[in-house]
Amino acid sequence: MPDNTIGTCSTSMISRPRAYPHSDIDEHVIGLHEHIENMVERLTEKPGLFSILVIAGMGGSGKTTLARKIYNHDRVKSNFKRRAWVCISQTWDASKILSEISRQIGSSNVESLNLDKLVLEVHAFLEDESYLIVLDDVWQKEVLEQILPAFPLGKERIRGKERIRGKIIVTTRKREVAQFPNLHRYTFEPPRLDEKQSWELFCKIAFADNNFPQFGDVDTLGEEMLRKCDGLPLAIIALGGILNTKTSRDEWERVHAAVSSKMIAQGRGTLEYGSVRDMLELSYSDLPYQLKPCFLYLGLFPEDMIIKTGELMRMWIAEGFITCDVRSGQTWEDIARQYLNELVQRCLLQVTRINHQGNVKECRIHDLIRDFCISKGKEVDFLGVLPVDNTTSTQGAIVRESRRLAMYERLQPTTQTNSHLRSFVYWTRSSNFDPRPVCENFRFLRVLHIDDYTDSEIPEALGKLIFLRYLKINSAQVPRSLGNLHRLLIVDFRGRVAELTLPDVLMKLEQLRHLYLQSISAPASQLRLPTSGNLQTLWGISAKSWRLKDLEQLSHLRKLFVSDIASMEELESVWKCPSITSDCVHKLGLHVMDKMGLSSLGPISHSHNLSSLYLRGSLQELPLDYGGFPRNLTKLILEYSNLSQDPMPFLGSNLPYLKYLRLAWNAYTGSEMVCKENSFLALEKLEFFVMPKLGSLKVENGALPQLKRFFIPDDVEIPQRLASLKWN
Repeated sequence: MPDNTIGTCSTSMISRPRAYPHSDIDEHVIGLHEHIENMVERLTEKPGLFSILVIAGMGGSGKTTLARKIYNHDRVKSNFKRRAWVCISQTWDASKILSEISRQIGSSNVESLNLDKLVLEVHAFLEDESYLIVLDDVWQKEVLEQILPAFPLGKERIRGKERIRGKIIVTTRKREVAQFPNLHRYTFEPPRLDEKQSWELFCKIAFADNNFPQFGDVDTLGEEMLRKCDGLPLAIIALGGILNTKTSRDEWERVHAAVSSKMIAQGRGTLEYGSVRDMLELSYSDLPYQLKPCFLYLGLFPEDMIIKTGELMRMWIAEGFITCDVRSGQTWEDIARQYLNELVQRCLLQVTRINHQGNVKECRIHDLIRDFCISKGKEVDFLGVLPVDNTTSTQGAIVRESRRLAMYERLQPTTQTNSHLRSFVYWTRSSNFDPRPVCENFRFLRVLHIDDYTDSEIPEALGKLIFLRYLKINSAQVPRSLGNLHRLLIVDFRGRVAELTLPDVLMKLEQLRHLYLQSISAPASQLRLPTSGNLQTLWGISAKSWRLKDLEQLSHLRKLFVSDIASMEELESVWKCPSITSDCVHKLGLHVMDKMGLSSLGPISHSHNLSSLYLRGSLQELPLDYGGFPRNLTKLILEYSNLSQDPMPFLGSNLPYLKYLRLAWNAYTGSEMVCKENSFLALEKLEFFVMPKLGSLKVENGALPQLKRFFIPDDVEIPQRLASLKWN
């Protein structure tokens, strides 16, 4: 991996959020609006018609999009008290499916139950409830045979009217599932888009940024290519994603020639894939060479998983996929963000959450695109995925031959070695997984990601992975051999373990760029931080456990969170951090102990680049001494502030770019809040939690014009116009 500059701390204003052509946030539902309303009416207004809605069709026909729009519809939310969505896929486990449903509907203490007891537990919990369960992407009828007995699907009478207590939505591309016998069901197949609808969807994607090509026969070329898509939304979206990056006639003609020569004949697609696979092949071929490994890497993530983009980009960096010229002033992280945005722009990733700086925070990958990544990855010897139902011999071959390996269950056999394995990713909630064979047999790993591992300790053999650049693992105890891993760029110890025992070795990791921690058990002496100057993220250090004086040597931090600050000396160490004094920090969190409190925000009061601020601890009053909050904040969270005066007038008039505001745990101790006239002009999300004395919120004319989401306890009086935005 080439050397990389940390880059300079820009003083430019926060950039305007960009628009993304294909996202869950504003998912394209061309041709589906009438069907959505029809299905919602059948589910809520005519409940006796059926108990199971089956949405069937080939891959890429819009089944999941339709189901998601129904699931998130306001009338559906108000009609069904309990809701759950689970992706089934080809490799499934009925017990895990029911456990996940139990978690989502609010039932507890089911993780240790076997399947029979889970069925009884879920059935009993839902017996008197109105509920909606979505089983997405069911491949085998045996799934329904094992899972449906858990749901009370009978009718009951209320005030003389008959209704069905709960509803199930099943999406499938398999006819035998759609035709499963003995179901009180209604089956719907999303129709193919007609020419007009296909063109409308295509234009939304291909010309998302109003980049309409300036040559005469765009319509003719586009319509000819669209005919090959056979009315399948995903194929149309993939084609639009390719052409979204093309502006000249020559570029369009090259895509047209490729579509004409490689696409299957109209109407000859299989039930599973249709024309989608061919269009995805064209999308992959059109990717710049540096984006191809980043795209294929998505095949390592589980189906329907919400992918945290920060985690994904850090894995790319550790793998060596990201390169940049040290003279450009850009960092690996900056380039990784550009790569991510281009995959989104090409519609190969779906955006599920955008942060308040306009960056993609979370995304998902369509199951057919994931299937393509896995098959293409195997074809080019890039990756292997180990499903639970493979035979031992097949598993052994995958373990031996893969350069990157994803696994969903315990590794079998554990004696396999692989000297060219670069990434090992383990996706499961399990305390039984033994990482020792990984440390012993995969010595050349660059990425080790063990999701939600909760065993008591990580083995000393971890120190043998001397080429490791990325480590994410959650454990109660970390070995001293961690200090041997001098190539580490990313360390993430966040997870479900309550307290971590960590040796004083991190100062040896001079290449470290991102360090994520959680509560540390009290060490014999304060732990030392890595101070080489490469660190960009330092998140979760406690003043009780870490030597804060080391902060005074860190000049390139972009993200910093310090907890348990109990003295002015400790706070001064934070304020003296060169990353803060030079206005390099973009995201800051501070937890100040009750006995101390904050009377000033020190040098950050006049920061231009700080956009996200989390403060936990007493503030007493606003404005603070020596200036208030940084003017360019887009996100602000205040907890345990104990403000006696209403903070809303001050915040609303002094933070013009604020998009997210959360006040919680007695942030305010008064009974009334007022949003003054024409205040909070950019605020999109407002949350109030646990402020027991608060009785009313008043909003004057012109305030909160951009508000999209709002949470406040039910016993607080609010204006009528905010009621429709309230969620819980």
